[in-house]
Amino acid sequence: QIAMKYFDQHQITYQFFGDRYQAIHAALDAMKDQDVLILAGKGHEDYQVLSTGTMYFDEREIVKEYFSKGN
Repeated sequence: QIAMKYFDQHQITYQFFGDRYQAIHAALDAMKDQDVLILAGKGHEDYQVLSTGTMYFDEREIVKEYFSKGN
């Protein structure tokens, strides 16, 4: 919420995604040549803790899958 408030104050465009998988795909879709995407916050972890429990989630696999489909 702090980041969103800062972005709003400085009129910085952003999108909020409640689903990390969708957010990663949207970021990859928006990339142009020479862009760099940093997925920070999960690092080496292969799980995600949600209010409903812990689930398997590996960002490395999400990105590999994205590019293996020809994106």
